[in-house]
Parts: sequence; C-alpha cells; structure tokens
Amino acid sequence: RAESGRVIPDIARQARPEGQTLLHLAVADYSGRHDLLIGDMAGEHYDDIADFSGEVKNQPALERADTIAVVLDGQKVTGAERWNAVARAEMMLRGFQDSGLIRPAVLQVLTTKWDIVSAGGTDAIKSAAAAESEVVAAIESLGGSPLVFRTAARGTNPDVPPGFGLRSLVESWLQVRPRLGRVPSTLSGTGPFDRFVA
Repeated sequence: RAESGRVIPDIARQARPEGQTLLHLAVADYSGRHDLLIGDMAGEHYDDIADFSGEVKNQPALERADTIAVVLDGQKVTGAERWNAVARAEMMLRGFQDSGLIRPAVLQVLTTKWDIVSAGGTDAIKSAAAAESEVVAAIESLGGSPLVFRTAARGTNPDVPPGFGLRSLVESWLQVRPRLGRVPSTLSGTGPFDRFVA
C-alpha cells in the first residue's frame, strides 16, 4: 500500500518458491551499520507448519532466526476473520513446539495495518488487543516473553502517521539475543512415525 499510494492493497499473491528468499537490509545508527537478513517466504509455508510440524525442517532459516514475528493482520483481527487468524497463529506455534527447533526467546507478536484498526474505533482496537493477548498467552505457554508491536506502512487516518511503529520494530530486530533454549518438543519419541521428524 505504501509504494502504490493505494488505500486497498493491489498486489498479486506471492508465489510459493522452491527455495527460501532472504532480503538484505542495511541500516545505520549512531553505533554504525547493521545488516539484517529478512525472510521473504510465501504465507503458505507458514500454513504448512500449522498443519505439519515437520515442515519446520524444510525452512532452515527459521531455526537460525534471531527473531520470528508472529504476524496478525490488523484488518482481519477486527472483523469476521478474527477467530481464524488467531487460530492459525496458535496452530503455527504448536508446529514450532512440536518440531523442537524454535527458541521461545525469538518470538514476537506483530499486528499490521494499525491505521485500519485505529480507524475502526474502540471496538476494533479492543478486538485487536484481545487477539494479541491470545497469541501472547500461547507464546508464554512455550516459555517465551514476547514483545508486541503495532505497525502501519501508510497512515489512512490522522491518528496514525505513515511508518507508524516501524522504528521500534526494526530496533528490536537489531538486539542480539543468546542462542539458548529451544521450544521443548512434545513428541514422545516412541510413536511409529516419530523417527521421521526427530
């Protein structure tokens, strides 16, 4: 929406690639240059993880990530699709847990399109906040303490300026975290198929 100037997104769905794509973003502040690699993968990959935890092994960048943002579409969590959006996020988190490969400390919650949420008034904001709380609770049950971010690429109302929330989000990505503690696997190791995902 930001690049096109449109109020309604008009971008073709990202095709599911054979491999993974990483975007390189270099940013600078008072302490110098920082290089970020940002995963650019089709949403279907994350749907696959929600349906089958073994898919995490097909996405090696996830295991090595310093941050994984659990994204909530602000427009969806304030409308009829709210339940489904939260349920899919929780299923993906269960996929992370079952894989035993994702560290709880890297998980954060990101609600996008906050300009639309804010324009919806008090009820929309409460609905989005409730969705965030449910996902935060799911991450906390894995042993994480996620930060919550709200962003808007393009402000569609005076209360939310363009680029809202992006500075604090990117700053969180620049923090170095120790590579300790993965999500404990729920697999027993005794089932007939556990050897294929262990």
